[in-house]
Amino acid sequence: RPVWRAFHNAIRDLDKPCVAALNGVAAGSAFQAVQLCDVRVGHAGSRMGQPEINSGIPSVTGPMLMLPRIGLARTTELTLTGRLMEADEAHAIGLIQHLVPSLADVLPKTRAIAKMLADKPPIAMRLNKQRLRQVTQEAFDEAFRNGGAYQAEAFASGEPQETIRA
Repeated sequence: RPVWRAFHNAIRDLDKPCVAALNGVAAGSAFQAVQLCDVRVGHAGSRMGQPEINSGIPSVTGPMLMLPRIGLARTTELTLTGRLMEADEAHAIGLIQHLVPSLADVLPKTRAIAKMLADKPPIAMRLNKQRLRQVTQEAFDEAFRNGGAYQAEAFASGEPQETIRA
């Protein structure tokens, strides 16, 4: 868990905006990583979700990240079903802020957004990023503080190993 916490912190602690360019499927840990980014650009073929349950693994940080972004009802449904959302659904609920028609359009759009954000006043940007971290820190800390026990129980049962083998 310390490695995952460090990875999440590396994205969260950026004082500059982080823009994700989605080129396909963002599932599980990749879905969590793109949620940590400030802006997400995807194309019509992008898919995303939290499919851990399909492998017998409880989702710990995924729901914590989804909850403030998409609400309890959608977070619950995605966590319990493990389904992947298509790009249009992810865009409609705000997980993909910019939906472009094709993969070839993702990087140009991502670069344009990054340029626009880079042109913003740097001190205000840093302070905004700091404040956004501050208002989400309690839930972030709780997920890492308590989530390990859920993961340990699942793996101790052997269910993830059996599900993955099957």
